[in-house]
Amino acid sequence: LLALDAEAEVAGKGGRQWLPVSSLFAGPGRSHLDASREMITRFRWHRHGPRQASAYERLAKREVMSLPIACCGVDLELTEDLQHFAWIRIALGPVADTPFRATCAEDWLPGEECSEENYAIAADEAALACTLRGSVLRATREYREHVLPVLIQRAIRRAVQAARSGEQQSIAGRFAWDRTWSTAAATPAADGTITFRLNGETRTVEGGAKATLGHLLREELGLTGTKIGCDEGDCGACT
Repeated sequence: LLALDAEAEVAGKGGRQWLPVSSLFAGPGRSHLDASREMITRFRWHRHGPRQASAYERLAKREVMSLPIACCGVDLELTEDLQHFAWIRIALGPVADTPFRATCAEDWLPGEECSEENYAIAADEAALACTLRGSVLRATREYREHVLPVLIQRAIRRAVQAARSGEQQSIAGRFAWDRTWSTAAATPAADGTITFRLNGETRTVEGGAKATLGHLLREELGLTGTKIGCDEGDCGACT
């Protein structure tokens, strides 16, 4: 989403507003949203035009957990000859206090040839902007330093290939998307209850200021297919 320059719709008691995704991150495990009064309801970004494409690479100990060792998103446009970069956005995480754009590599690549040598140079430049640390939940700092440039090169290469082929990528990935978004006003909180649509049905639950979405889905609504990842609020699966 950061590479796509996406915006998030934030619903709160005062209504709904669109905010850049890049403005939401406050630090490790923190955002600029008030978790007791606001929630993200959907995202939006520009549809790709000719010679434009994106790619995402992710490495994790377990693919089912939202706790990657490192990840990289790339969005780009090629020149008319399909041999050079017109512009590119490279987003990285969790390799610093917040997800960020590797502007050093983004500023260098436009006009450069789409070659393996330039992919490697850009990857090394982007990796230098990271502040990696070891984590018992992710991996050692040394391992992350080793794999990050590889992920960046892969993402750039795949995005270039997609832009050259003109392949139209589904916004839902491998899943079929048949839902429509609600345009209704946010439901005001009353006596601590929250009303929302879930799997096509209107549901009302009581949730305190510290109740997580994962807890409400599993404990209050019995949807145990929802899994809790780290159980510390670090991976985001429960929120």
